[in-house]
Amino acid sequence: MELLLQKCANTDETALKQWQRTQESLNDKGSQHAATIASHVRSICDSNEQHDTEINSARVMAEEDITKNSENIVQCLGGKFSVQRKSIGFASKIPTYVPMLVSPVNIIVGSHVWVEDPVLAWIDGEVTRLDGQDVHVKTTNGKKVSAQILSA
Repeated sequence: MELLLQKCANTDETALKQWQRTQESLNDKGSQHAATIASHVRSICDSNEQHDTEINSARVMAEEDITKNSENIVQCLGGKFSVQRKSIGFASKIPTYVPMLVSPVNIIVGSHVWVEDPVLAWIDGEVTRLDGQDVHVKTTNGKKVSAQILSA
C-alpha cells in the first residue's frame, strides 16, 4: 500500500510540474503575442502618421497651385470681362472664385450650358432659373450654381 501511495505522490508531483511548465509556456506565448501585436500597432500608427503627412503635403501643394492658377485666370479675364466675384466656401486659402457663363446666344430655362468650375475648369449643366444677368444652373454632377452671363 505504501508503494502505491508513493507512486501516487510521484505522479501528483510530475503532474504539478507539467502543469507549471505548461502555464509558463502559455504565459511566454501570450507575452510574445502581445509584443507582436504592440509592434504591429506601432507600425500601423507610424504608417498612418506618414500617410497623414503625405496627404497634408499634397493638400498644401494643391491649395498653392489652385491659388496661383486662380489668380492667373482672374488676372487674364479681369481685363476682358467685367464679372462679379463670388466666394465659394471651399477652403479659406483659395481666393474668391469668378463663376461665369459666356453666352453668344439667348439663354432660356432648360438651355444646356457650360459654367466655369474652380476644380474642373468647365462643367456642363442645365439652366433652371434666370434672374437678369444671373443664371441658376444644375450641373451634371448634381451641384446647383449661379453664374453671371457675359458677352463674348
